[in-house]
Amino acid sequence: MGGTRFHLNKVDWKKIGTGFLIAMSGPFVLWLGDATGQIDVGLLTPTIAALIATLVNVIRKWAADNSGR
Repeated sequence: MGGTRFHLNKVDWKKIGTGFLIAMSGPFVLWLGDATGQIDVGLLTPTIAALIATLVNVIRKWAADNSGR
C-alpha cells in the first residue's frame, strides 16, 4: 500500500484554513455586533451565522471566478 492515503500537503492545509476562516466569519460578525451592543438576534444566532458564512463564501468564489475576465 502507498502509505500516502491520509497525507495532507500544503494545498490541503490552505483549503482547510480557508474553509475554517469562512466558517468562522459568521460567528465573528455576530460576536462583534453583540460585543458592541448593535446586534441581538437571540435564537436565530446559529442560522444567521451560517448564512453569513455562506454569503462570505459566495462572494469569495464570485471574486475568484470573475478576476480573470
